[in-house]
Amino acid sequence: MKKVCLLLTALALSISPASLSLSRAAAAPNAISPMADTLPQPPDWETGVGGNKNGGSVDGQGSQVGSTGKPAPTGATGCAGCTYVWTESCDPAIDANCGTFVGACPPGFVMETLVINNPALPNPTLGVTECRSATGATPAQVRQAAVDAFSQLLTTAHPTQQPGGGSLVNLPTLFATNTPQTQTFNETLLGVPVTLNVQASWTWDFGDGTTVVSTIPGGQYPDTSLSHIYLAARQYTIQLTTNWTGTFSMAGGVAAAIPGGPIPRVSNPFALDVHEARGVLVTG
Repeated sequence: MKKVCLLLTALALSISPASLSLSRAAAAPNAISPMADTLPQPPDWETGVGGNKNGGSVDGQGSQVGSTGKPAPTGATGCAGCTYVWTESCDPAIDANCGTFVGACPPGFVMETLVINNPALPNPTLGVTECRSATGATPAQVRQAAVDAFSQLLTTAHPTQQPGGGSLVNLPTLFATNTPQTQTFNETLLGVPVTLNVQASWTWDFGDGTTVVSTIPGGQYPDTSLSHIYLAARQYTIQLTTNWTGTFSMAGGVAAAIPGGPIPRVSNPFALDVHEARGVLVTG
C-alpha cells in the first residue's frame, strides 16, 4: 500500500500532457482533454471512482461509488458527459524508478489508474488504481474464472471390472476407473493464459461394507493394482466417487490451490454378480 500511495503522489505531482501514457482509449467515447501540471489535491481526487459501484463498467451514468468508501469527487455522481481512460500508473519509458514497482501486480497484469475527465471540472481527476489485464480484468476476476473453469472441465469416471460376466468368491476382482489420475488444462480466461493442474482420488464402495480411498486408477488384466476379494456369493452394487483437487497459475506465475476443497463427481452405480466356483472332473 505504501508503494502505491507513493506512486500516485508522484503521478499527481509530475503528470503532464506529454508524459501521460493512456491505454484502452476505446473505453471512452471521446479523447481525454489535456491535463494540467497539478491535479486537484486531496480529498478531491484520492477517493477512487471505480465506475457503477465498481461493477467493472464506466459509462458516466448512475451512482459511482469510490472504492475507498469515501464520497465521490464533486461532479462524479451522475457524471453526464464524463470520459474515462485507464493509464499505466508507472511507465518505465518516462520514470526510471518504475523498476521499484516490478512485481506489484501478478504476471499478466499491470498497475493502472482510472483518469476521469469531467467537463464540469477544470482538471481531470484520478480514480481507483488496480492491477488489470490487457482486457481490463482484475486478478480476482481471473481467479474466479479459473475456479469456474475447474468445475466445468472435471470428468466423471466410468468404472469397469474384470471378469466382465461376473466374479468368483475368494478370487480377486479387478477394477478400473478409466480416468487419468492427473490432467493439465491450458486455458485463456478473460485474456490471461491460465494453467490448471488437477488431481483425482477415488472412493470405492464395493457393496460388501468395504470402502477404499485410492489414487490408483486401476486397469485391465494384467494390471492387478486395483482389486477386491469377495467372500460370499451374491449380487453387489458398486459405487465410485471421483474427488478432484487442483491448482491454477496465471501467465506462468506461482501456482495456487483451487479453493473449496475436493469437488466430487459420482459415477452411476453398477451391479456385480459374484459366484461360488465348484470343481468339476473332466476327461483328458
